[in-house]
Amino acid sequence: MASLFGINPFWDRFLVDLLWEEKKQDQLRFVIAHELAHHAAGHVNFWINLLMKPAMFVPFLGSAYSRACELTCDRIAAEIVNDKQASLNALIALASGSKELLAATNNDSFVQQELSVPAVFGFLQEITSSHPRMTKRVIAINNYQGNTQEPNLIAREA
Repeated sequence: MASLFGINPFWDRFLVDLLWEEKKQDQLRFVIAHELAHHAAGHVNFWINLLMKPAMFVPFLGSAYSRACELTCDRIAAEIVNDKQASLNALIALASGSKELLAATNNDSFVQQELSVPAVFGFLQEITSSHPRMTKRVIAINNYQGNTQEPNLIAREA
């Protein structure tokens, strides 16, 4: 089903295995809501994409737009699921890549990794990537849904 939304077959199988079989319905809802949010927000609209096409040739502008789209869809999905922990766990599940690693992942340590990213290399990686780092996405959802217990991470995200 996830491949219907443009995810490659590996992720389709991974999502079904990890989230469906583990009865993690809210996490699965987050992932599906995220993909549907691309449609709802107009990210796959032919006419909008046609208007945006010239901007994609401006260095770094296309990838910045793509990153903003991803964060928008994360927020829409988090609102739909209305369960912060399920939203965060869904993103961490995608980052971990396997059931075994997900079970062994410490969510706080995962988020703290963002502090160890070297500023210059982190910036270069970010401006050339179509998606934000998963740690930044987790921090953004955490902040969006009202957790301000991590001021260092909030300041770093901005």
